[in-house]
Amino acid sequence: MDYWHKAWQCPFFVWDDVCRVCCEGKCVINFPDRTEAKKYIELYCASDGGWKNCSAARMLLSYYERTQEEERRSRALRSRERALVRAEKRKSPQK
Repeated sequence: MDYWHKAWQCPFFVWDDVCRVCCEGKCVINFPDRTEAKKYIELYCASDGGWKNCSAARMLLSYYERTQEEERRSRALRSRERALVRAEKRKSPQK
């Protein structure tokens, strides 16, 4: 059970306590008091679309999109390289 008993909307939320929220990637947001924590959590972490405006969430979203794109490109390159190797093997005379 989380401290604030909120319906967390942010997909990067991991855990919370009185004046702190922890997100994936070891992102920790510390608040000066409960009032500020509650305002922030309601505005971003527990808000249906508000989490997209949180700088930590934007950074994590950007990171995951970038790494997925890099992985997609890497797989495509490996696939092309394998196709070239197969084509070269077909061209070379069999012994």
